[in-house]
Amino acid sequence: MLNYRIKQPIRMTREMRDDEFMKYVSINERALGATPPNVLDTIRWNFYQAHDQDYDEETINKIWRTVRTRIAKNPGLANFTLDYDGAKSDFFFPWLSMVSESPATALEMAYGSGYNLAGDWVDEVPMDDEIYPFVQNDPTFVVHREKMDYIANLAINVRNTVPEGTKTKIVDLGAGRVMWAMRHRDILEPEKQTILAFDKDPMIPDSMFDQEETGIIYKNTDFASELWQPNCLKANLVILSGVASYYPTDVFRIRVLHPVYNALRHGGVFLFDLQLDCPYYRRSMSIFNWPKIDLARDLNAAIDKVERLRRVMWKQGMRFSAEYKPDTFNSVPSTVMITLTKI
Repeated sequence: MLNYRIKQPIRMTREMRDDEFMKYVSINERALGATPPNVLDTIRWNFYQAHDQDYDEETINKIWRTVRTRIAKNPGLANFTLDYDGAKSDFFFPWLSMVSESPATALEMAYGSGYNLAGDWVDEVPMDDEIYPFVQNDPTFVVHREKMDYIANLAINVRNTVPEGTKTKIVDLGAGRVMWAMRHRDILEPEKQTILAFDKDPMIPDSMFDQEETGIIYKNTDFASELWQPNCLKANLVILSGVASYYPTDVFRIRVLHPVYNALRHGGVFLFDLQLDCPYYRRSMSIFNWPKIDLARDLNAAIDKVERLRRVMWKQGMRFSAEYKPDTFNSVPSTVMITLTKI
């Protein structure tokens, strides 16, 4: 289906083993209480030694107070911080805060962008910062980059199917910072496409995107209330990235698939993904304070789930064809990207 190759700007340097993730899950499962005081003291020492020459005492103390409570009550996170020298990084503690405050902002680290300890936004984390190998190799980021590539490819493919001079309409639900478009700016041709983007993340203002330059019309709101609106109708492509696994099956069918089917043109495409049970998702939920996800047992279980949904909808007169694309960077798939085409 894809006919346009977009290359990732950041490449893996090694494949991480399952035990590198399960170690921290096991620590939390075995933990009888809080992080041992000696471990917490070591992290504090590392943090102050690495940064007290660059920041005043008040700033350093404030940052430490912000992260201390979280590390103190999560032994797995504490050990992760030690193993990856997170306390020595200028970006790890701010990133850790963003995971809870603004997941879309935290995911920008997949491309090496984030806030430093001074509170300044940095587009490219220095390669000598301790967080950089994590950015290169952690599947959370690697799979996200692959997914953004896939969506960017798909957007171009869909655009190439419409008659010359016709604008395509793309509706991005739970859009975050619309990374598939903003990280591949060469596909942003406002004269050829309109992108309607919705997200309720409070740290993403409506004004973040220059509509004239990008063709992105952004609204800070819950997408569920927008899907039935007239401006979403006759869409060529609808995107729901990283969200579907949080929905119970029947709720997803009624609250997402039904209105998406209604919004799409005939031949329009719906792209979403399902997360699979794997060590790195378990680790992220255990130590990074991710919301709990309903992980599919494996790739076949995820496909079976979607096929059951398709059969129910087919009987209701709402017909989709389906294609499945698992991620390719891990030894065992951790995510499957699903394209449903309205027929």
